[in-house]
Amino acid sequence: MLLKSIFNHILVIFLSLSCSACSNSLIDNISNDMLQKELHKAVKLYDKSLRWGNWEALLRLIRPKPDTQFTDNELQQKYIADLKYLEHIRITRTQMSTPEFYPQTKEAESFIIIDYTLQYGNAIHVEKLNLHWWYDKENEFWFTETPLPTFKPLKKQKKK
Repeated sequence: MLLKSIFNHILVIFLSLSCSACSNSLIDNISNDMLQKELHKAVKLYDKSLRWGNWEALLRLIRPKPDTQFTDNELQQKYIADLKYLEHIRITRTQMSTPEFYPQTKEAESFIIIDYTLQYGNAIHVEKLNLHWWYDKENEFWFTETPLPTFKPLKKQKKK
């Protein structure tokens, strides 16, 4: 009788631990699914902001990871100077890849191809960009630490 009681207690403990591990795994899967949905929203926002020249919205998606040497303010200042130049760029098409999500590190990678023209030209140029995404737990949002694309410089108009 004592042996049967001990066996039952061990069985209950084993089942409790097994269910606990299963529920943690289920919670992790739900959490990762939610993170992936939020990642897709951020990637879509980046793509649409770039496509339609909404540079300010695009700048809000660019943020260094907390362990990098740049502060948010330094990074923003670096790109504010580019806003005037970017007004002369017209994006004609973008093709964004589906992001590759890495659940262990809460990071992701995507790739974008950008077709654009310059204000004083009619040639279509192509820019390819690898984007590295990271999840900010504090803001509960995805950011990319990849700088804005570097477009070909404008050519000065010839004086007549």
